[in-house]
Amino acid sequence: MKIPRNKRYDYIIEPKDVDLAGRATMVSIFDYMMRTSHLDSQRHKLGVYQIRKQNLAWVISRAVVEVNTVLRDMDPFKVVTWVSECNRIACVRNFLMLNAEGKEIGHAVTQWSMIDFTTREAVNLLKLPRIIRHLHPEYPTCGLYPKKLHPLENPDRAIRNEHKVVYSDLDFNGHVNSLKYIQWMLDQMPIEWASNHQLWRFDVNYIHEMHWGENPYILTQLEGDTTFFEICGGDGRVACRARMEWRDF
Repeated sequence: MKIPRNKRYDYIIEPKDVDLAGRATMVSIFDYMMRTSHLDSQRHKLGVYQIRKQNLAWVISRAVVEVNTVLRDMDPFKVVTWVSECNRIACVRNFLMLNAEGKEIGHAVTQWSMIDFTTREAVNLLKLPRIIRHLHPEYPTCGLYPKKLHPLENPDRAIRNEHKVVYSDLDFNGHVNSLKYIQWMLDQMPIEWASNHQLWRFDVNYIHEMHWGENPYILTQLEGDTTFFEICGGDGRVACRARMEWRDF
């Protein structure tokens, strides 16, 4: 697969990134991808702090992540990223994870929009020259695409747990950080399950923002090696959906 050579970022798994079994968590891995997105956007004058001066913000709407290996404390790796597609309201950013030998060990595709805080509407991305210059259609997507997730088929049979949005859940935009939703969902898994299974793929849809003081509830359905989640506000409005696939560890 043809990938850009000048968009590779080096990292190393740190103790804070691993779980009880010593494996890098999916939240940590996704966090490195989000960090890479920020760094790469920053190089093109499109970073979160740069566009915030114009009262704009990037908003992630969908993501799919696959990791086919186990990373542990002190393991080095690289993340490669590029934007392959763009239309008026959304762009597609790709990620490849490479080990120290340069072998692909994971990949992800994310979908982003840009919001104007003044109008609360999506910005027309095709009218922003920097984004067009940032586009690399010559490099394809990573063989997968973020998809729309459907509501739970039997929500009344799902396990329900309450949560309260606290200060540490928020990002600098004042709403719940996208990584926190994933952490909330993973925290619903029994410790015996999480210790003996490896999360290798997840799909997530971000639907509505959540803010400090809200009292969402999390619905969890485990079917075989797949878990389905919905996070809903106190009024029942769905804020986030996810589908996670597991393997025996």
